[in-house]
Amino acid sequence: AILLVCLIAGLLYWAFQLAEEKWLKRSLWLTTALVALQPLTGIIMSRYGLPAYAQVLHLWFGSLLLGAITLNGLIATRMKPTHSE
Repeated sequence: AILLVCLIAGLLYWAFQLAEEKWLKRSLWLTTALVALQPLTGIIMSRYGLPAYAQVLHLWFGSLLLGAITLNGLIATRMKPTHSE
């Protein structure tokens, strides 16, 4: 799980460097927040005996994270470059 969080964090860092549009940066901030919330709810589940609210939040954040990463990836691959090198 730690490796996955590190890989996603690296991908988000790279995306922040390339993003120029304000709405895309907001989308990346949302994804970053979900990356932080997902393991946090997992830790709550493991330390406090799997409380029902943490299970629901963990699954919900995971689903949102998967959707956000997919959406950001689709947007990034379909955007036209705004500058030429």
